[in-house]
Amino acid sequence: MQGWIKLHRRIKENWIYKEKRVFSKFEAWIDLIMRANHKDTKVLLGNELIELKRGHFITSIRTLCNEWNWSNSKVINFLKLLEKDEMITYKSD
Repeated sequence: MQGWIKLHRRIKENWIYKEKRVFSKFEAWIDLIMRANHKDTKVLLGNELIELKRGHFITSIRTLCNEWNWSNSKVINFLKLLEKDEMITYKSD
């Protein structure tokens, strides 16, 4: 099997995706990919306007915990694992 598929971000609005569940690592990784901006953009965070490049996004560990139904440590360890495997980079403030 080779090639790629298009997956529209609107899939997150589907009832199947919205089902409350514990995400698998695969689902969490796909969720991160779908969160990434497809073009450079600006977002307002508090009173600060932040420029985000293509592929970047802003979220919190708490948001990921709630949406994936994971603990803080599981989210952090997963992000570290993806970063170690060079699948993502992330910054925490």
